Amino acid sequence: FRVVVCMEDGPAKPAPDPVRLAMDRLGVRAAWMVGDTPDDIRAARAAGAIGIGIPAPTEDPIIARDVLRAAGSPRVITELAELERMLP
Repeated sequence: FRVVVCMEDGPAKPAPDPVRLAMDRLGVRAAWMVGDTPDDIRAARAAGAIGIGIPAPTEDPIIARDVLRAAGSPRVITELAELERMLP
């Protein structure tokens, strides 16, 4: 990985600071962040990134989709392989 941001590098989610730090270190202004909790999605949105939701393996995917969308995720995927199909 070119950039690693750990939980010790900033306040806990939903604070956007760690997401902003990663974006700064990568030198980008736009980003996607994949997360499995509402706080992941909120942190991404607050940092100006797009929060892509993915249910955790132990969660009911239907309930998780609704929860992640309610947190502001414009898209919820069911597996990481879907990201490749989303890329240009």
